[in-house]
Amino acid sequence: MVHSIELLFDGETEATIRGLWDALACAGIPSQAPAGRPHVTLAVADRIAEDADAALRPLTGRLPLGCAVGPSLLLGRSNAILARIIVPTAELLDFHAQVHRLCGELLAPAPAPTSLPGHWT
Repeated sequence: MVHSIELLFDGETEATIRGLWDALACAGIPSQAPAGRPHVTLAVADRIAEDADAALRPLTGRLPLGCAVGPSLLLGRSNAILARIIVPTAELLDFHAQVHRLCGELLAPAPAPTSLPGHWT
């Protein structure tokens, strides 16, 4: 099982995304919506040390961050996940890089390549 560091949306943005999820469900497209929550994944690894919470605490003063929700894309292969692209601001990109600088060594055995700054999907 993989673990992740994520950002959650404000209530209004989350409600908008959940409305899109509801429309997909009404169209018969399967969803993890009942169990999941709209989020932005900043880092992914097999294990994340407990110290990551404390390491990231200084970043909380920079929240909330702005972003735009962009077009859809499919992630994965056999059981693809329909996701929306986040169009990041320079501030969000810097925040993402800071997350990896502060706790990259706490992600084991290493961060997923697609979650690294410069390769983030």
